[in-house]
Amino acid sequence: MSTPAVTISIPVFEREVLVRKALESALRQPEADLEILVVDNASTDRTWDVLHEYRDPRLRLVRNDRNLGLFGNFNRCLSLARGRYVTTLCSDDALEDGFLAPARRVLDANPNVAMVSSRGRAVDERRGGTFALGSNLPAGIYAAEDAIAAVLWAFATFYTNPFNYPSGILLRADAARNAGLMDESLGFAADMKLYLAMLEKGGLAILDTVGCEVLIHTGQENEKIFRDARHIREFSDHFVRYRELLERQGLGPHVRAHVGGYLLGSYARLRRRGHAAVAGQCMALFRERRLAFAASLRGLLDSLRRRRSLRNGGRLESPVPVAPLPPGTGVAVLEEAR
Repeated sequence: MSTPAVTISIPVFEREVLVRKALESALRQPEADLEILVVDNASTDRTWDVLHEYRDPRLRLVRNDRNLGLFGNFNRCLSLARGRYVTTLCSDDALEDGFLAPARRVLDANPNVAMVSSRGRAVDERRGGTFALGSNLPAGIYAAEDAIAAVLWAFATFYTNPFNYPSGILLRADAARNAGLMDESLGFAADMKLYLAMLEKGGLAILDTVGCEVLIHTGQENEKIFRDARHIREFSDHFVRYRELLERQGLGPHVRAHVGGYLLGSYARLRRRGHAAVAGQCMALFRERRLAFAASLRGLLDSLRRRRSLRNGGRLESPVPVAPLPPGTGVAVLEEAR
């Protein structure tokens, strides 16, 4: 194959059943200048055999000699990708038709944009039903530092990641590599840390269309991480890392109050569920970050109000200017994400 324009990379480990849906959603994409890269992280089940059942000239299979860990395999995918744009399709997700073409057009037309995020659709196999992901910022184009400010404002305000899952994000491969790839020492937030680092040099585009379907199930890596407080500290660390930027943007007090509110709310929820040790770590972090109790309580109440409003169809808002998407992007508005 000549150099592909886009790489769909699929990191996989022990997913002999679920990987079929992910791979077939990638193979369904019509683009000829597409690489579908699957990197098996030394699985011991039949995953590698299942992958070899598929035939497509765009398909490229790689098997690691040893397990590199979750984010280590994500980095291997990003390093091996031949396309100038790359998306990391998790092996238990499915790529939605109609995402790659408009995302690619945005990157082609806007060399200053480092990444394109879409909306996601989560399917919860335990509770039933679906809910939207990456749906708390308006669609449009955010310039570099403005993008970081908007993302962190939304993350602090709504307590949910404003980026879609990696499966619904298209990156400039060189920008991801230049930003240092994912921090493999992290247990939860390596993808968001990378995305924020990329936004130090380039902008963010958000499309109002579904880019991926995400299966929520008990075997997810995220489920294992939530047994301790690492995810809470890593969440908090984003705001420490960009404290000066948030102050320049006039968002420092708002973000501190809402991060404090998140820690208070997490403490109460964990205590109620019987996880006293992890709850105690939340309060230790609250004191370590010297957050004010009264302001944090107001932040918690404000977040609950805003989350309820958003669920009921409230208007998406941004604390920074948002440029419209270029004409001809061909993106249909997604009412579900409202």
